[in-house]
Amino acid sequence: MAQKILVIHYSQSGQLTDIIKSIIGPLQKSADVEMVWENLQPCEPFPFPWSPLSFFDVFPESVLLEAPGMNPFLFDSDAPYDLIILGYTVWYLSPSPPVVAFLKSAQANVMKDVPVITVVNCKDRWLMAQETVKEYIHKAGGKLIDNVVFVHQGNEITSLVSTLRWLLTGKKNGFWRIFPPAGVDKKEIEGAAKFGEAILEALQNKDIKTGKSLLRGMGAVKVNPNIIQQEKVGYRNFVVWARIVRAFGKRGQWRRLPCLFVFIFYLGVLVSLSVPFALIIRVLVNPFRKDAIRKEIEYFEQPSGD
Repeated sequence: MAQKILVIHYSQSGQLTDIIKSIIGPLQKSADVEMVWENLQPCEPFPFPWSPLSFFDVFPESVLLEAPGMNPFLFDSDAPYDLIILGYTVWYLSPSPPVVAFLKSAQANVMKDVPVITVVNCKDRWLMAQETVKEYIHKAGGKLIDNVVFVHQGNEITSLVSTLRWLLTGKKNGFWRIFPPAGVDKKEIEGAAKFGEAILEALQNKDIKTGKSLLRGMGAVKVNPNIIQQEKVGYRNFVVWARIVRAFGKRGQWRRLPCLFVFIFYLGVLVSLSVPFALIIRVLVNPFRKDAIRKEIEYFEQPSGD
C-alpha cells in the first residue's frame, strides 16, 4: 500500500511552491508514495507585488495571528496520512496569515499523531515564527520531526533592499552589482531534492514511524547567533505596536493609518539601528554569553540541527 503524504502550504510569490516541489520531486517519482497537495487560498487574495500601503497594513493582523477568511480546504482531514509537510513564509516575524488560518482551524487535527516536517522560506528571521508554528502543531497533537529553512541570499542589508524591491515592484533580478537577486538562490532550491531523497528512504525503511529526525546533519537548518536577540526584542516590540495599530481599526480602514505611519517611521529607525546594535552585541556582549548562545543555537536548530 502506498504511503500517503499531505503537503500544505501558502506561497504568495510562488517561491515557496518551487522549494516544496523540489523537495517532493523524488517522492513523486516513487510508486510507493501518494501525494496530496493543499494550496491554501484566502477568500480575499493578498496582492503581489504589494503596494506600499497594503504591505504595511497587514502588519497588525499578521503579528496578532488573526486568521483571514479562507476558501474551503480540499484535503480530507479524516484520512490517515503517514507524513505531513507544512510550508510557510514569514510575515513580520510570524507565520503568514493563511497558514495561521489552517493552524487555528478544526482541520489542523489532521496532524494528530502524524510526523510533521516544516519548510520555512524567509529573508533571514524565522525563529519566532517557528516557535508559533511548533506550539500549534503541539496543540493539534502532531509530532514535529524536522524543520528545513531557506533564507534569502545576500547579507542583512543587501537582502533587505533586494527583498523590498521584489515585494513592492515584482522585480527579482540583482542590480547595481552589489544587490543580489531577491529570494533564495536557485541552486539551493534545486539542491532541496536531497531532503526528498532522505524522506523517501525513511519511508521505504519504515524509519518515519520512529518519530526521529530524518534530516539531521544534512544542513536543513542553521541559526545565525548574531540575530537571535534582535529577533526576540523585535518580536516583543512588534506585538506592542500591532496591538496599538489594531486598536484603531481593521485592515483597510483609514482611521488607523496615522498610527500605522508612526509604526513605519519606527520600523525605519529600528532597521537603521539594527546593524550597529548587532555589532555592539557581537563585540561587547556575546563573548561573555558563549554558553548561553550555544544553548540557544541548539534549541532553535532542533529537531534537524547538526
